[in-house]
This record gives sequence, structure tokens and C-alpha cells, in this order.
Amino acid sequence: MSNVPAHKIPKRTAFLRRSKSLVTTIKIELALQRFFGEALVMDYVEYLEFVLRILLGLQCMFWGLNGFFNWVKIPPTGPVIEAFVSACYQTKFIMPSVKFLEIILGFFLVIGLVVPASLLGLAPIVFVITGLHLMHNPKPGRVLMPFSLPYAILLFIHSLTWLRLF
Repeated sequence: MSNVPAHKIPKRTAFLRRSKSLVTTIKIELALQRFFGEALVMDYVEYLEFVLRILLGLQCMFWGLNGFFNWVKIPPTGPVIEAFVSACYQTKFIMPSVKFLEIILGFFLVIGLVVPASLLGLAPIVFVITGLHLMHNPKPGRVLMPFSLPYAILLFIHSLTWLRLF
């Protein structure tokens, strides 16, 4: 155990203290604080989490609503991806369900409600989008950088929340 008393750990690190593995969490936190400074690390993580959560949530809401209202035409990506998307639209169930989930889960991310559950709900959608673009898009960075990367960082930040389940 570390030599730092519990009352000296900042309150803003409460999400880290909820972990089942409190000793490991505190050791990681103290190592980061020694390297970067106590307040600096958690402030940056909280700001990063807030910005990425808002950006990802707004993207999900925009593209979910775009699926119903077609404000912006989706740029051409490749024949395989276009065939997949058109097949999903032709079923008249899959794409509306996915777009509805994107709107709801994106809204939850924006308002900060049940963020870990929202990230978990977005996992299959992000997995399919990432996989399709990695395998069939000649320039996947245009989709993966603004969508999959923020998701992965948020998933890492909130991973300690899921450790309590196991």
C-alpha cells in the first residue's frame, strides 16, 4: 500500500476509487501524479473525458438523425460498404434500429447520463463501422480518427468502472 493517506487523495479522482482494485488504482494514480503533478493529471483526464464524450455524443446524434432525415449525403467509400449499408436500409429494420440507438446513446453521452452503459451500447456499432472501414475503405482514417479513436479513449478512461463488475 502507498504511504499517502486516503484523505490526501483528491476528491476529483472519485471515479478511480470506485474500482474493485483500489490498491492498484492508487498506485497508478500516484505514479502519474509524481510524474506530472497531482492536480494536473486528473484535471487533464477529466477535461479530455468531457470533450471526447461531448464530441462522440454529438456525432452519434448527428449521424443518427441524418439516417432519418438525410441532411448530409454520406461520401462514397467503396462498393462493399455501400452494398452493406444499402442492404441494411432495405431491411427497414436494421438501419432504423441502429440510428435510433445512436441518437439515444449519443444523447446520454452528451448529458453525461449512464456513460459506461452508453459506451457499452455503442460497442457493436463502433465495431462494425471500424471493421468495415479498416477492411474495405482505402482511406479509413477519415472515419476512424473522428469516431473510433475518441470511442477507444473513452473506453479506456471508463474501463475502471467495468472492473467493478468482475
